[in-house]
Amino acid sequence: MTERLIVSTERLRHCRSRGKENLVEEEVVGRLKPVLMDLIDAVRYAQSVLDIDEKEKAARDRAEKRLEELELLTSNIADSLTRMRWLDEATKQELSRNITNFVAATVEQVKAKVESTLKHDLEEYKRTAETERLKSLKSIEAFMAASPLPILDKVISVKHEQNSYSSRVKYKTEGEIQFDFMINSADSEFFRTDFSFSSLGKELKLPVRLNKTWMKKEPVPGYERFDRYILEKAEVSNNHLVATFVNPETQASMDVVFSKSEGDSFITIEYSDAKGRVDVTGQPALSKHINLEEFKSAFGELLDAINGLEKSKLALVKLRMDDEDVLEKLDMYGFMIRVLKVVGPELQRSRNAMRIDNSLIKERLKLLGDKAKPLIKALGMPEKVLTESEWVASSSD
Repeated sequence: MTERLIVSTERLRHCRSRGKENLVEEEVVGRLKPVLMDLIDAVRYAQSVLDIDEKEKAARDRAEKRLEELELLTSNIADSLTRMRWLDEATKQELSRNITNFVAATVEQVKAKVESTLKHDLEEYKRTAETERLKSLKSIEAFMAASPLPILDKVISVKHEQNSYSSRVKYKTEGEIQFDFMINSADSEFFRTDFSFSSLGKELKLPVRLNKTWMKKEPVPGYERFDRYILEKAEVSNNHLVATFVNPETQASMDVVFSKSEGDSFITIEYSDAKGRVDVTGQPALSKHINLEEFKSAFGELLDAINGLEKSKLALVKLRMDDEDVLEKLDMYGFMIRVLKVVGPELQRSRNAMRIDNSLIKERLKLLGDKAKPLIKALGMPEKVLTESEWVASSSD
């Protein structure tokens, strides 16, 4: 019996160990695919924009040189006539005038053609560059939406704006990278219009001050209907919520801090109006009249609803590494280098986890040309993988 128990225990440990390995493998593969697909696309499309900029500059320089040559043509003809000594002066002047008029008219026609061609080329370059830029931005947006980097901090914010809510999620990751996504708050029924707890069918009363009456010796609490206050703004970080609610009629406000852990939750509420500010939960004479469980339950639902917004990402609106605005500069290659510094060692250490056909990896790497070298190194591959004859098109085991 004891031997069977020992064997069963060892098998359980082995299964748990394999389970952890499988989770690591899935996580690594989950990070590798966005790198091979979306990040590579972002880099190559950004490079296309740079190439188009070079073509545009070359077109401008070429047109400028041609216009300068046309300007010199008339003066060169005049100089040639002066060297014809066998012509008398009157003939020279008449000939010069006739030729100059003809050449000037012809030059203007050619100049107009050069300028028209340049304008057409620049417009075409601009359209193509805008398309390539958009493809690069959409590719990096897809890459960041896959959460390929270890997250150090995350904050989801919600702000009331004209009977609806704007929302965004802000991330900080390893490698000194920060990025923000705009969120479609309308995906949640909580935030499709002005949110108050009364819309959830809850009645929350909050004692805000103690009032004296002639009928009782003890002060009597004066209540505010919290459930009728509108959510003005909120921020959520992990299981920590900071929110402000406003009474649209009186402009009185409630500031709430709510935290939830596995075993318990905590809440503090402050009330403000024209008379001043009151720490409701900090005054025992008031807090004893609060049904804390009702408030904790209500704010637990609000916390979960805001956390749930993260899955409704709309658009990448910010991406920075250190102080550099990656989206504005379109520095996707520099960003790829930073990403590889963060996840590269993990990818190289876990080569066996890459259940992707090598031919696909090769084709994706070839799209970057020489810019693929840092990625090849991060994957623990030799640079010769870009050479057709050196590539073994078999899947990694």
